[in-house]
Amino acid sequence: MIEILKKQWFVVLIAVILISFAIFSIWDTNKGKLAGKKADGKDVIASVADQNIFVDDIFNELKAQAADAYLYQKFQDAVANEVIETDDDIKSTAKLQQEQTEEYFKSTDPTNYKTQIQSQLEASGYSDLYEYCLTSAKVQKMFTDYMDEHMDELFTPIHKDKNGRIVAHILIKMEDSKNPTKEEQEKVKKVDEALKSGKKFADVAKEFSDDSSASTGGLVGYADKDSQLVEDFKKTALKLKKDEVSDWVKVASTNYQGWHKIMVLETDKDKIVKYEDDTDTIKNQVYQAIMNADNDLRKKIVWEKSKKVDIVYGNDDIKKLLMDYMGIKE
Repeated sequence: MIEILKKQWFVVLIAVILISFAIFSIWDTNKGKLAGKKADGKDVIASVADQNIFVDDIFNELKAQAADAYLYQKFQDAVANEVIETDDDIKSTAKLQQEQTEEYFKSTDPTNYKTQIQSQLEASGYSDLYEYCLTSAKVQKMFTDYMDEHMDELFTPIHKDKNGRIVAHILIKMEDSKNPTKEEQEKVKKVDEALKSGKKFADVAKEFSDDSSASTGGLVGYADKDSQLVEDFKKTALKLKKDEVSDWVKVASTNYQGWHKIMVLETDKDKIVKYEDDTDTIKNQVYQAIMNADNDLRKKIVWEKSKKVDIVYGNDDIKKLLMDYMGIKE
């Protein structure tokens, strides 16, 4: 699953949106059916001192928030469908996202995944997964096209402030990183000898690394101080210069134990942006870093693009609601 998400980070958003609408639909369907304490004829979800928190109050607030989010999603989709052409690349991306979304839901519920997808599609206003993915692919391209057009102004401060670079590693997994076995020590020795002999880091990673990234020469990808990496790994990676290889970094986390050998492949901003790899891992990670740095960027892009197409609002209240939700002032 991790490899899928590296290649298509946007598919996560598809699943999250579908799941969120499903949760809201379940709540809406079961509203009024919650058994428990009542006060003034209304269900009480909790009490603090003499103050009751009513289910209806929470529900109405959630409903209002969900309605605003739903309206925004439809607005976003309408804009993307207008500004992005349905070409072969978009169709191919949509098909891949459809397959990956089906794979994701199938992994969580092999028996009923088709029913789950369909009910959640309907809750979000769609009836066909491919059509949903086609629109999502257009939304994705609308965002990435904008970021490509404004890459220098968007990425420069992030790269500078967060110490961005491209990182690769070799991982030797261990039962106990503090007390490696003879076999594990021997593997560490072979890595050291291979690197000392002048063998390329990527080739050594392919031969010896126990991580799934071995097939891509140990490529971790773009990393900065906000990256979700093991802390000792990240601290070491951010201190290295380009082409510098670290000493062994010993990790004992809840997920795994082992030793890492880390190499920084690139630190130059322009070269990071243009860095090519077979799976577009770096490009997608840069996009994600830009999005993470500004939670409102998606909305800003949608609003800017909406000015280039004819948008007909039902009334001024709807336009105001959208602008308020998106934080737009004109």
